[in-house]
Amino acid sequence: MTPVKDNTLYEDHIKEMSNGKGQHLFVGRNGSGSARRALIAFDLSAVPAGVQITGVELVLRVSRAQQSPPTQVRLHRLTADWGEGASIASGNEGGGAVAAQGDASWHFSKFNTRFWNALGGDFVSTASASAAVGSEGRVTWGSTAQMLAHVQGWLSNPGSNFGWVLIGDESKGATAKRFDSRDNLDADSRPVLIVTYLP
Repeated sequence: MTPVKDNTLYEDHIKEMSNGKGQHLFVGRNGSGSARRALIAFDLSAVPAGVQITGVELVLRVSRAQQSPPTQVRLHRLTADWGEGASIASGNEGGGAVAAQGDASWHFSKFNTRFWNALGGDFVSTASASAAVGSEGRVTWGSTAQMLAHVQGWLSNPGSNFGWVLIGDESKGATAKRFDSRDNLDADSRPVLIVTYLP
């Protein structure tokens, strides 16, 4: 499956920045020390009801990375709904664009009508999966017991399916990684969720 929505939260305490329709997603910190977090969600309606989930893998393509050693990018389950608006960042998209109506941003889950409870998104603090992300290429998260439990729970209660946030190394600057989004012009580079199950 490909995502039904994805977006990037850009840490900025002056402007609300986003990238709802951009070709890329970002995690980690840029050279000036501002954090980026990627949001991603999938529609699971193609999975039959009542099945037993046996495998869940999230696959993204890294299209640019800061010149730093591989860093861990963690996957956390989101606990609040969020939006993907019409914002499109320019250039390499690392700076984001001013949030459009309904966009997720660092302060807003949906600009400008609903705030996050915590800056940078509402999510479970314990990571569900982690992957080392270095140079360009495909990266896979899963299949972990937590990811299986998430998808199984989302199938039972679709209203709780808010997807995941990807968080990179935010302990220092120049750790940013760029992934291709669902709006990337190259369809083969878009994120994919692989779900396997038993009837």
